[in-house]
Parts: sequence; C-alpha cells; structure tokens
Amino acid sequence: MNFFDQLLDNTEAKTVLWKKEASVSINEEIDFSRDNIAKKLAWIENNKDNIILFALEAEDFLANFNDFVSKELVKKGKCRLPDGMILMETIDAETLEESIFINSVHFYDEETFEINLVTSPDYFGMHTLSIEVSGDEYEMEFAGMNG
Repeated sequence: MNFFDQLLDNTEAKTVLWKKEASVSINEEIDFSRDNIAKKLAWIENNKDNIILFALEAEDFLANFNDFVSKELVKKGKCRLPDGMILMETIDAETLEESIFINSVHFYDEETFEINLVTSPDYFGMHTLSIEVSGDEYEMEFAGMNG
C-alpha cells in the first residue's frame, strides 16, 4: 500500500520529509484530495529553510537557549540536555538548524495544517515547536512549544 492509500484509509501514515521519517495525519472528518496533500507536502519539503527560520525567530530560540546553556555552564561547568547529551559550550545557528527535523504534520482541513518540529540532540527539551500554516499563500503562525 502506498503512502496516499495508507493515509486516506487510516488518517495517518509515515513519509519522508527533510530526509527523515515523519508522521502525517489528517482530520478524519474532512475529505482530502491526494493532489492537495501532495502539494502541501511538496511545499514543506521545498521550504525547509524558511520554515526553520520562521520557527526559530518566533521564539528567539537560539538566544534564549544559549542564555540557558551559559547559566548552566557557570553553575555546573556543563549543560545536560534531556536526552543525556552534554554541552560544554553554547551552540551556533548552523548547529541548531541542522538538528531540526519534522516529527509530524497534521492536516486540519483543506487549507490549514500544522508542522511539528523537534531536534536531535534534544535542544527543544522534550518539546515540539509547532507552526500552523494556512491559505494558498502558506501563511505561517507560531503555534507554541508543546510537550
């Protein structure tokens, strides 16, 4: 069974986005077309840099994260992430951006979907950074850190 058949039959399936497996789900009460899903998944695949930039700027994540790491380094000489990784210094934007991947995408209706981002190592502290995308212009809105 291919991805679209699996998704439309079960309302959830796995696919590869940004070179990693991601879960894709659709609201079971809405009738979705393959073309619409394919179009939106292609937009996600082709707009990785824009999505990541938007997400990180929405919370000024890197500055806030590095502030936290700096305080831990002063107190303890190291910073332990929730996944056990130990940092001995702050991270740069490139390191953070390369760690981000899509955990899941949820289609609410024909126009609106949510992208849930995570990192490895776990810079988001067991949270998911969520972005809601809507309309034909793919307007992004920060939906919060969840988890």
